[in-house]
Amino acid sequence: MIPGFINVMAEDLTEREWNLLEVSAFAQPIFESIVNAPVLQDQIKLFNDYLAPRLMGRTSKLTAMVIQQALAHRGDLRIQQLEDLSGYTSRTIHRQFSQDTGLSPKTFCRIIRCQAALESLNTRHDLSFSDLALDLGFSDQSHFLRDFKKLVSTTPCDYQRKMLQSACNERIRFA
Repeated sequence: MIPGFINVMAEDLTEREWNLLEVSAFAQPIFESIVNAPVLQDQIKLFNDYLAPRLMGRTSKLTAMVIQQALAHRGDLRIQQLEDLSGYTSRTIHRQFSQDTGLSPKTFCRIIRCQAALESLNTRHDLSFSDLALDLGFSDQSHFLRDFKKLVSTTPCDYQRKMLQSACNERIRFA
């Protein structure tokens, strides 16, 4: 989500660099006061007073509904379902969601499905990848493996192996 103190559309932030002081009208004096505060507690208070209330950007009700549904369905959500739930066309859903988040609904759902896969891999060690793929709504195991590798930069098997090795090393260190 775009913080409420940034005056740029979310979709304009992807693949670009912006100077924060250029996209936020009031940023300069606030950041200077935070940096110049001598005590960390004063810096935290200034941040909480001025920036924290504006961290969550203003999103449309449509975007909030898409996010809620994507989370509820663990990312296994089709645009037709969103059209049926919202009453809006796929084009409107895509345009509004992209403006609010900088991502397409499909990309957002892919990320949520990948996060659900990571959670399953971290908590259930007896799960086969084909069962996990079907559970998350992928058409087949190879589709799941491609998406996972694209988003996590490793295969589910390598990820699970690294997590198990890390847990084993942690037990050895504290034993």
